[in-house]
Amino acid sequence: MTESVAAAKAWAVRHLRGLWAVPHAPFAPDGKLEPELLAETYRACTRLDVSTVAHSLLMEPWAMSLHERKLCVEVLAESVGDRVLTAAYVTDHSTRVTINLGEHAVDAGIDLLVLNCPYEWAKAQSEAIGWFEYIAPRLPGRVVVYNTPHSGLLLEPAALDRLADQANIVAVLNAAGSFEHSRRTAEQAGNRLVVSDPVERNYLSAWATWRQPVLMSTTASLLLQSPQWQPIRDYMTLAQSGRADEARRVFENLAALRELWESVYRGSGLDSGKHAAHPVSRTKFWQQVMGIGTGEVRPPLRPTAREDKEAILTALKPYVEKFGIEHSWTAAERRLDAAHRNHPEGVSDDG
Repeated sequence: MTESVAAAKAWAVRHLRGLWAVPHAPFAPDGKLEPELLAETYRACTRLDVSTVAHSLLMEPWAMSLHERKLCVEVLAESVGDRVLTAAYVTDHSTRVTINLGEHAVDAGIDLLVLNCPYEWAKAQSEAIGWFEYIAPRLPGRVVVYNTPHSGLLLEPAALDRLADQANIVAVLNAAGSFEHSRRTAEQAGNRLVVSDPVERNYLSAWATWRQPVLMSTTASLLLQSPQWQPIRDYMTLAQSGRADEARRVFENLAALRELWESVYRGSGLDSGKHAAHPVSRTKFWQQVMGIGTGEVRPPLRPTAREDKEAILTALKPYVEKFGIEHSWTAAERRLDAAHRNHPEGVSDDG
């Protein structure tokens, strides 16, 4: 990467703001990736007031071939263009494949490369640091460290402080499941890294504590908002404008819907930072109800049970008009009814 350290860090401060959208990839009933629907999904994200659209970070890349992962990145770059920033998840267990995925993404026009340490290199803090220090200088783009329990090891704030010295590591998506961990990271490395705690509930506290400018990689940006109603964007904008009391009112008005969204994750382990399993099939169905893409999950992920889908539809019904999702909500209900007629014994169908 030819960009200077100062230029890379300054770029991050200027541009890493607002909300990320990270939609799920659409798979056909036969398991094939659907590129045209994927392009529509990415374009739908730009109709929200987000700053960045990212290629899926959780579970789904590991169910794809390398060809499919590259195709997703190409579709993202082509369908979004320069309307918003773009980010691609390029981690692989092979160091050479990781570098190749990063090179391909930058060649395609992607702005940010997202990396988490693969589990084979996540046995100790020193090993994980060594992996990043080997990979990052060999990537031609700006890097966001994804600190996640999916690696099997959470990087401590001291480790992130050390990685902040890397020229092209410009931010950390700190999915540690601990606000205190994010606070300590910002305290130690915030002069060289943009630190984002991705928990939506934490945002106002993060802004008040270390002026967190961006909410990265939360499904809340797609599941709790629509082009017609964007409360997260609104309270972030109010907070950043110094209107804390107004921001708090908007935040609190989202409480019931937030509770529904958090209930989807409850018991997954993501709230504790341990043994985390992302409820992809449920959030994917909710994304479909919001009118952003559709499709099934790939094995070994399991489809959402019919009763869980019914519960999501019922819980979202009072918000249909506010979201402006009458068409997609009704379509999801009809598909569910059709699946029930075809499989009365209760077999689920994510189509």
